[in-house]
Amino acid sequence: MIDFLEGNIVSRRPTSAVVQVGGIGYRITIPISTYEVLPESGPAKVLTYQYVREDTLRLFGFATQPERELFLLLLSVSGVGPSIALTALSGCSVVQLRDMILDGNVGALSKIKGVGKKTAQRIVIDLAESAKGLSISGSTTRGPASMAASDAVLGMVALGYKQPQAEKAVTKAMESLGQKAKTEDLLRESLKHL
Repeated sequence: MIDFLEGNIVSRRPTSAVVQVGGIGYRITIPISTYEVLPESGPAKVLTYQYVREDTLRLFGFATQPERELFLLLLSVSGVGPSIALTALSGCSVVQLRDMILDGNVGALSKIKGVGKKTAQRIVIDLAESAKGLSISGSTTRGPASMAASDAVLGMVALGYKQPQAEKAVTKAMESLGQKAKTEDLLRESLKHL
């Protein structure tokens, strides 16, 4: 199992990055929270999880240990796959997601794309005890700009756009409007980039 990659970032997008290690480029799937802290290029260390199934071999990357731990906890819930776990981590911080689970906030969890009410209830029931032990000391908390961007992506997904398409449009909107843009302004600007 590959525990981490330490090398140079060759390319980076909101949903993936390529890390060159010893002449080999590893494409990793990442949440937006990791995208926000990875450098555009240059040296970086990315924690990983290797997802292996009969017909699939994927490498997921995370900036912090709490992100990876929460991703693995979410995967342990029946009905939650890597796509839903990544969407959850892309939509809110580790602290927010942990608090939703601990508070039993089924309503907020069911707003995550792909998570219905039953799955949200399962997440709360299955992870209530595990989430208490989640160490969040090294996790990144999101500032207003990244929260606005995450909310804008969730808004675009709620409007029916696919996650990668929404992320790309919001990234362009952030470039146009700057880091202090509000969610509603980002949404309006993002629609222009589709």
